[in-house]
Amino acid sequence: MNIQARTVTNRRPARRRQSSASGASWGSTFGKLLYLLLLAVTACAIFNYRVDLSRRESELLRNINQVKREMSELDLDIQRLRIERERLSSREYINAQIARYNLKLRPPEPDQTRHLTVHYRNHDSRRTRSGAAVLREPDSESRLSLNRR
Repeated sequence: MNIQARTVTNRRPARRRQSSASGASWGSTFGKLLYLLLLAVTACAIFNYRVDLSRRESELLRNINQVKREMSELDLDIQRLRIERERLSSREYINAQIARYNLKLRPPEPDQTRHLTVHYRNHDSRRTRSGAAVLREPDSESRLSLNRR
C-alpha cells in the first residue's frame, strides 16, 4: 500500500445553508416586508387624507348653501323694508297720519328757515337745486356758511 501524504480536494461544492424556501436571507426578507409595510401605511395615509378632504369639502358646500339661503332671505327682507319705507314716506300716508292725530301743521315762518351753502375751493359747483344739502367729495376742501334768508 502506498501511503503518501497528499492533500485531498473535495470535488463536491461546499453546501450553503438555505434559510428559507426562496433562498433569501432573513435580513433581506425583513427589508422587503418593511418596505411593503411602509407602502401600505403611505397608501392608507393618502386615502385617509382624501376622505378628510372630501368631508371638509362637503361641509364647506353645506355652509355655502346655508349662507346663500340667508343672503336670499336678507335680500327679500331688504326689498320688503324698501317697499315699507316708500309706503311710510309717501305723501298720502303722511297726510293720513296728520289727519289721524289731528296735527295742526303750518308752513315755517321765514325767520325759522336756514339755508346751507357750500363753497368749494376748487370752484367745482356741485350743489343740489335747493341748496339745502350738498355732498362733499373727499378730495376737495370746502368752507361752510350758514345764511339766513
